[in-house]
Amino acid sequence: MINLVVDTGVLWVVPVIGIACIFLAFYFKKWVEAADRGTEDMVRVQGYIKEGANAFLKRQYKTLAIFVVVLAVLIGIAYADGDNGWVMVLTYVLGAAA
Repeated sequence: MINLVVDTGVLWVVPVIGIACIFLAFYFKKWVEAADRGTEDMVRVQGYIKEGANAFLKRQYKTLAIFVVVLAVLIGIAYADGDNGWVMVLTYVLGAAA
C-alpha cells in the first residue's frame, strides 16, 4: 500500500498558478492579435492552415465522441452492480470533456 503524504500548507499554490496561466494565455492572445499580419501571401497561407486545422479538429472531436460514448457504456455495464456505477460513468465523461 502506498502512503502519500501531502503538505496541505502549500496546496494553495496549484490554483494560483492555474489562474496565473489563464491570465498569461489571454495576454499572449492579445499580443499575437496586435502583431502585424504580414504580407498578402502570408495571410492567404494562414487561411489555408486555419481551414485545415479546423477540419482536423472537427474530425478528431467526432471520433473522440464515438469512443467516449462506447467506453462510457462499457464502464456503466462493468460497474452496474456497484452503488456508484453512475458516478464512474459521469467522472469518465466529464474527464473526457475536460
